Amino acid sequence: MTVKEFNEGRDKFIARMIEILDTKGPDYSNSDDRLANFKRLAQLLGTTPLQIWAVYAMKHMDAIMTYAKSGKVASEEITGRFLDLANYAVLGAALVQEAQYRVKNVPTPAPVEVPKPFEHVPPWLVPKP
Repeated sequence: MTVKEFNEGRDKFIARMIEILDTKGPDYSNSDDRLANFKRLAQLLGTTPLQIWAVYAMKHMDAIMTYAKSGKVASEEITGRFLDLANYAVLGAALVQEAQYRVKNVPTPAPVEVPKPFEHVPPWLVPKP
């Protein structure tokens, strides 16, 4: 596959992802909160929205693994499973993002100081330019 073919396929895949999210979203959330179905089920089952998300995402991963092993799927095209899994990745990231922003007093991670190359290396081990 050439880079051009890959990029065209990627762009079509992402456009289809967005179309599916926008089409199916209202059926699942039934509200202005796009993540409402995860929250409702989590409350009903006494778990977290992210755990509910994980079950949904793994359902698609399981089908993809079956395809990887057998080379076939019974119910829908394998591309549809990849699209669903990709959309669940977006939804999972949104759940995490929402949780991080809603928690008060979440400490901001301290910046990591990256050492300069060879800063802690004895001079005789440093390669000459």
